[in-house]
Amino acid sequence: MATIDVITSITSIAEITSGKSPLSVAMGEVCDWPAGSVFPELPAGITFAKLGLSRLRGQFGWQAEWLRVRASLQQRTPSKLGWVAVAYADFERAASPHMSDVLTAAIETDCCGMLVDTWTKDGRTLFDQVDAEELSEVARHCHAAGLFFTLAGRLNRQSLTFLAGI
Repeated sequence: MATIDVITSITSIAEITSGKSPLSVAMGEVCDWPAGSVFPELPAGITFAKLGLSRLRGQFGWQAEWLRVRASLQQRTPSKLGWVAVAYADFERAASPHMSDVLTAAIETDCCGMLVDTWTKDGRTLFDQVDAEELSEVARHCHAAGLFFTLAGRLNRQSLTFLAGI
């Protein structure tokens, strides 16, 4: 997560340069916001917010904790945030819920989209850690539920062949 000063600067630049560009912010991980945290006041102009789920795998009630943090961040934001569920391709290393569990939670909690990314930044690409068929299946379920689907994780020109099938 960037600092609030950086997020504010980016929202100001986005307003100046393009007027109504959608802007997304990464709000860290749910575990970065334990009960009793002081939540920052986010600037207006943020369209989408992402909140990671690392270190929550196997934790009873992770969905409720995710919703608690989302609600707390929304309370401190003047604009309505569109929430993007974050699933990690390397979920074992991230100790996060599996992609399919994140998808189910995203649909049940009115997210507007889902991002599949890599948690570990060790040079491996998204496609080194998950196969295109699994990603295609998740994409189909996202689209059927009305969610957008996006991918990240060291994607490059060579990734286009795999991306085209998804």
